[in-house]
Amino acid sequence: MGNMFISDESVNFRFKQSMDWNEEHPYQNLNVDSDEYTLISVGDCHVGKIKNLNQLFIEAKNKNASALIFVGDNTTGHQQDYEVFDNVLSSNEKMNKFLVVGNHDLYFNGWEQHYSRFGATTFYFTITTPTATDIFICLDSGSGTLGSEQLQWFKNLLENQRQIYRHCILYTHNNLFRFRRTFSTNPKIEEIQVLLDLFTRHQVDMVVGGHDHFRDE
Repeated sequence: MGNMFISDESVNFRFKQSMDWNEEHPYQNLNVDSDEYTLISVGDCHVGKIKNLNQLFIEAKNKNASALIFVGDNTTGHQQDYEVFDNVLSSNEKMNKFLVVGNHDLYFNGWEQHYSRFGATTFYFTITTPTATDIFICLDSGSGTLGSEQLQWFKNLLENQRQIYRHCILYTHNNLFRFRRTFSTNPKIEEIQVLLDLFTRHQVDMVVGGHDHFRDE
């Protein structure tokens, strides 16, 4: 059973389960009627309480957002917090939502809760406009590393499909570019070097993360 600072499952184990899920649930494509559209990304909700989460959905509807992307630490990992979070998402079923896990989502046996409710945490989705299609790749960095198998999947995806798409955006929980160390899930320097090379060679346009509890607009 998971505890406060340890998750029982390895990132390779979660990646395998995510791929199993993806085989049964095809990657989603959203169609929009304009070349310009709005996506809203949010991290570190740590539900619990839902006042700000409800406000988020109001804001997303007011801005006519095509989707909400939750970049991890959506809960504290407790089953009751997953239940609260799931209920809020279910009550806003018309909004497209995509979720990746953060380190807190994995505590207290949290991966089992996430997987049974929301499925894969490694996947991609696409958005098709009247003139182009963009790809949005979601990666699991909840353990501080992508792991060998997920990293290879990411490499293959960029090498084989990146050229098809206009824009390529990456979502993951960890801030891969932070300079300060934190108590948990510090990215591995060697892995960051590999990722930076991939971002450059394959023209990854933007990387969106959380974990630092800072807000950027």
